[in-house]
Amino acid sequence: MVRQQTSAFSLCLLIALLVPGDANAQHYYPAQYGPRESAPLVATYSQQPTTPVVASQTAAPCGACSNAGSVANSNPFTAYQSSCCNATCSPDYGYGFGPTQCCQPMPRDSWYASAAGLYMDRSKSRRVWTTYENNNNANQLMNTHDADTDWEAGADLRLGRSFACNRWALELGYWSVNNFEATSSQTHANGVSSPLQFNDLEFAIGDPVANYFDNAAEHRLSRSNELHNVELNIIEGQLPSGGCGPWSHRMLFGVRYFKFDEDLTFSTLDLGGTWGGNGGLDQVALSDSVKNDLVGVQLGCLFERQVGCRTRFFVTPKFGVYNNRVEHRFDLRRGDGTAAMPTAFSGVSGSYPVESRTDVVSFLSEANIGLQYQASARWTLFGGYRVVVLTNVGLADNQIPQFIVDIPEIADIDTDGSLVLQGAFFGATRQF
Repeated sequence: MVRQQTSAFSLCLLIALLVPGDANAQHYYPAQYGPRESAPLVATYSQQPTTPVVASQTAAPCGACSNAGSVANSNPFTAYQSSCCNATCSPDYGYGFGPTQCCQPMPRDSWYASAAGLYMDRSKSRRVWTTYENNNNANQLMNTHDADTDWEAGADLRLGRSFACNRWALELGYWSVNNFEATSSQTHANGVSSPLQFNDLEFAIGDPVANYFDNAAEHRLSRSNELHNVELNIIEGQLPSGGCGPWSHRMLFGVRYFKFDEDLTFSTLDLGGTWGGNGGLDQVALSDSVKNDLVGVQLGCLFERQVGCRTRFFVTPKFGVYNNRVEHRFDLRRGDGTAAMPTAFSGVSGSYPVESRTDVVSFLSEANIGLQYQASARWTLFGGYRVVVLTNVGLADNQIPQFIVDIPEIADIDTDGSLVLQGAFFGATRQF
């Protein structure tokens, strides 16, 4: 038993170390062991009685462990709360509840579901300058960071089922955040121009693309992000312990799908024109779209500390390796739908849109830190901080070359980007 726990703890510690330093906090929602389903006793795994066991009337204080083999001390949380072990368990709950009722239940398989609200933000990617004052290159006016997304709300839903006398649970989880969206625009009395090079591009002979972006009336940036997370995990139950410490740790492993899409558009309006006017002939848009679809496996650990009869502190690091299918689409069109093309003298072959895809190995780390409060026998409240770190992903800003006519460079997807998502969550779990 000691050797198994030491090995499990070592693996948990390794997973925690794999989480990047800036990922300093998922709460996982381990509802299968609330008051209704607390840690099972050693003797009950094979016997599986149907009546609850009443905790010992003489529980040793935490640290003494003089009767470590007794019912009261077979669970470190019960032993830790030694003042709570002098009551008869409620037949309805299979577990006494309240400041003087901390009895031990028998193992019982059950369903549980949780719902939580999210409020998250994303990190910035590479900065690309798009706009400066016409004829004054030193006065740079706008870059892609100006279209920086703000915090957005989302939801986290989970459904689980414990089995094998609560030694394991299978949990399906889904969470997402509303689309991150942002816009920015820039004008100047002297007009605006772009440091990006649109040379050797035209919509038709005698209609250069550069004329639309240089000495323009207005430049605009818009950004939109979409993300979804689906995972299926097997979670280890709380194994009995011979010690009296309030800490516990459990392993989890599973499969995960993570989707992150980003669209970035840089638009320009010709002098004297209006947005949407003249059949779109006065405006041009450079659109840059990247899709990341990650599929892989993950390992994790649930560290928990009992800080009261109803309250637990938790830290949950997870680490996974994924195949990331990256798809990129880069387009340059006038407002009437006409696509730009390299000039005959550019020496560049190809046309817009430029579409490409590749597969790379990506890594995703996630961690949560927070508190869990047992509000009643079947309801648990929880809240805390979450951070998700992705590496080797495609980001829209990273795909924009200095020379827009460089179609081969555009087709070669840049996948060395990193993304950090972080924010708060708060919700509740219900057992059935």
